[in-house]
Amino acid sequence: MATPRVVVTKDLIRTAMNDPAVRAELRSLGRAVMDEVEREARAAGLIEFADGVRLETGQRPGTKSPEGLARPFARVLVASADALQQEYGDVGVEKQAILRRAAAAFS
Repeated sequence: MATPRVVVTKDLIRTAMNDPAVRAELRSLGRAVMDEVEREARAAGLIEFADGVRLETGQRPGTKSPEGLARPFARVLVASADALQQEYGDVGVEKQAILRRAAAAFS
């Protein structure tokens, strides 16, 4: 017996993106990355940086999508008083390096 063929349509993609389980998994992955960023920042002695880590979730408007698909997202953001110095390496550990390593741990 042959396996039924799945046809991926715009409606199927929209349904999947709006599924509560998919959104919950997206938030869960975002939280895991956020926790890793905090852990790495604290290990590097960047306490204020670690305290400024937060997770933002939402839905993109879909205005740039050719199909108008409004995708859900989860992003890890860091806000601290010396964020520019951290980003450009003036405090010993680059913000981007910490974020990159944390994200790589889950990819």
